[in-house]
Amino acid sequence: MKEVKFNDLTLQIHKIKDLINKNISTVIDSNAFIKGNFVKEFEENFKSYSNVSHSIGVSNGTDALLIGMEALGSKGDVLVQPTTYVASASMIPRIGNEVKFIDVDENSWQISEATVNEKLTDNVVGIIGVHLYGFPFDVENILKIVNDNNLWLIEDSAQSHGATINGKKTGTFGDLATYSFFPGKNLGAFGDAGAINTNNDELAVLCRKLADGGRLSKYEHEILGWNSRLDTMHAAVLDAKLTLLEEWNIERRKIASIYDERLSDLEQIELPTKLENTNPVYHLYPLLVESRKNFMDHLKQKGISTGIHYPIPLHLQQAFSYLGHKEGDFPVSEKICFNEVSLPIYPYMNHEDVHYVCDVITNYFKS
Repeated sequence: MKEVKFNDLTLQIHKIKDLINKNISTVIDSNAFIKGNFVKEFEENFKSYSNVSHSIGVSNGTDALLIGMEALGSKGDVLVQPTTYVASASMIPRIGNEVKFIDVDENSWQISEATVNEKLTDNVVGIIGVHLYGFPFDVENILKIVNDNNLWLIEDSAQSHGATINGKKTGTFGDLATYSFFPGKNLGAFGDAGAINTNNDELAVLCRKLADGGRLSKYEHEILGWNSRLDTMHAAVLDAKLTLLEEWNIERRKIASIYDERLSDLEQIELPTKLENTNPVYHLYPLLVESRKNFMDHLKQKGISTGIHYPIPLHLQQAFSYLGHKEGDFPVSEKICFNEVSLPIYPYMNHEDVHYVCDVITNYFKS
């Protein structure tokens, strides 16, 4: 039986294995495992790739959110969607802010001007907008609300490395952007890693202090901070992989175009609407389908691995039960979480396998 993996990192790693090995050997020979040369080199290269003034490497994407919010300073309610990885919301109360969930648009599956305005009050100090699945949200219209109400905006870009809006990279619109380099991301380390990007000089200095124990020199601690440095080994891997990120994103878009062409006319599934003038990077290829378990079980029987992102909306998670939400409070988010299935998509995935997935899905609904 044919086997189609949900993700296969070996294909992209093999493409650049020699450079990765060379960089890792350089780190080992230098003995500079913390704050080594590759950290600065990767920060410079990722800054240039992202078209921002500053990039600060940190331990992971969760820390990036925590440090970013601490640097922004304002305390109050923070708007965030329930259809995302838990860190997008769980870091909000960690620094004394309050989580305020908002629903997403039924077509784009992202926050929108309408869903933000619906929950906007005088207590709101900021918005965490998630470029979910690698699809940019409507950041330009959200920015109008941000500017009119003196709010801050964090772009959670953990899934959108290289995505664009009107040719401009995501992560360049808000006060700052946070990134995860979890191994399975479009740009992934060999473990946990992350970054904070910003065009604000003062925020950059503060984020760097907060990520390194509140210091800018070895034993002078100006403020209270965290130990959240990007390790040199991860930076060395990321710097090597960054050279092929655009190629990998192009590969993902080619696969997504096949899925779009083959699946968009099936009445039994629903696909997210790509916003005008955006160019997603398809970290995931999501669809909605009723009787999800039966659908996924059938694909599994045919050798196709799939995923769910995310099965329980955050407002119904036990961790957020103190907010008092119930099923039905955010109907679009619930529909997505209860019906979403992610199809296999990764660089250098055999296009015959992509068509095989489409054939299996098409035949499933015809039977």
